[in-house]
Amino acid sequence: MKQIQCFIIEIRIPLIVLLAILILSASLSAEEQLLQSAPSNSQIVFSIESLGLEGSSLSDELGQASLLSDLHKYFGYAAVVMGAAAGIFNPAVADEDIHGVLGGGAAALSAATLGLGFAAHYDEIGTEPAWNSNLVHTIFGITGGTLMIIAPFISHSDLHPIVGGTGVVLMGTGIVWKLAF
Repeated sequence: MKQIQCFIIEIRIPLIVLLAILILSASLSAEEQLLQSAPSNSQIVFSIESLGLEGSSLSDELGQASLLSDLHKYFGYAAVVMGAAAGIFNPAVADEDIHGVLGGGAAALSAATLGLGFAAHYDEIGTEPAWNSNLVHTIFGITGGTLMIIAPFISHSDLHPIVGGTGVVLMGTGIVWKLAF
């Protein structure tokens, strides 16, 4: 029986790594498509440098927003991957400590993702028409992230796997939605 459990664990680790690689490659592919559709340097009329703002606070704010946005994106990917790993390495399959570490890490990354998302995009709140892809991404992300944060606190409840799993699926759907639309 222990040999079967070890084999299952050995198989699941490469599957988790493969899932993480697929998510990151989809992200990089989407970013590459956006860069290809962006105007070339010769088509850009105004830039930070051409306006003489490279040392200004505007330049610093734009750089900081980009960093926060990138951290938000990659923390979100990591939260979903860790949450999925926690579901795969549930106590019926693996040691409860492994599940707890993965689940706690996913909850912490979810909290960080929500905070970084707000910090990076607070100025966009309420500036777009009612239903758009950013709003759908936000609804899925906040709902899923909140459920992932709640899940460790109800670990002894029968609802724990439902809340945690639903959180991972909703947060993952928010990411896929953002990549697709």
